[in-house]
Amino acid sequence: MLQASVLVQTGCTLGEGPVWFESRNSCLWVDIIEKTIFEYPLHTKILQRHPMPEMVSLIIPTGDSHVVVALQGGIARYHLDNKNFEMISDLDLDWTNIRCNDGLCNTNGNLWIGTTGIDHADGAGDLYYIDNKLTVQKQLNHLTISNGMALSPDNTHLYHTDSVTQNICCYTVDPSTGMLQFNHIAISIHKSMGIPDGMAMDEEGKLWVALWGGFGVGRFDPQNGNRIAFIKLPVPHVTCCAFIGENRRTLLITTAKKGLTPQELDQYPLSGHVFIAEVDVAGLKKFDCSL
Repeated sequence: MLQASVLVQTGCTLGEGPVWFESRNSCLWVDIIEKTIFEYPLHTKILQRHPMPEMVSLIIPTGDSHVVVALQGGIARYHLDNKNFEMISDLDLDWTNIRCNDGLCNTNGNLWIGTTGIDHADGAGDLYYIDNKLTVQKQLNHLTISNGMALSPDNTHLYHTDSVTQNICCYTVDPSTGMLQFNHIAISIHKSMGIPDGMAMDEEGKLWVALWGGFGVGRFDPQNGNRIAFIKLPVPHVTCCAFIGENRRTLLITTAKKGLTPQELDQYPLSGHVFIAEVDVAGLKKFDCSL
């Protein structure tokens, strides 16, 4: 069993969206509820906070110091140095009771982005695909918590979970349009192991899945659905993970204290902090956003 250690004590209410910004040698993540982006450069180890106008769930580098962010309200572009914030698209949605959740860019830099109800109402979310002309196409309907996206090493399949189903589904990707076709259920996770949340793909085609309520990150084989490794954390609500560093053999892991009782917070005082774990396989490099 692999072990993790605290990288930064952030105490996030709902830490999420970890990402590696290679050109800045920085780890980034968000606190959705507290409307904040965090940046932690590994060379300075000085934590920086970037307040957002709405709940923010996703950050994707776009080159230089820009990131694309997904919020309650749509998609925006943000400059980490001069703090310039610019809305790109509201996706033509009414955001009163929904917000963005997890997302991923493909080889063209186009974006899949999921939504969820503010209170995770059943079927209130969807999955959209946005190309660099800002054309928005709905791809999956009536999801509850659209979550955890990862591409296969050959970029031909997308893994996605509607967390409440406990299933991670595999979709065939049309490389020219980004459209998805359901292929099969790749992994079914028993509730006793936690709820599947964010995920990351390694170079061997295995998925590292954060387990909400499951005290860790599991490494699963999508070919047979088996869990083949586990990173144990001293907190129950593990939300997402991303490979970082020059060789991408370190896993950055976000956690949350949302939903924990005062007694549970006393029992698990590291909840909401950000962790790292060294692993023996490299993660796939994720694609920057072209929006």
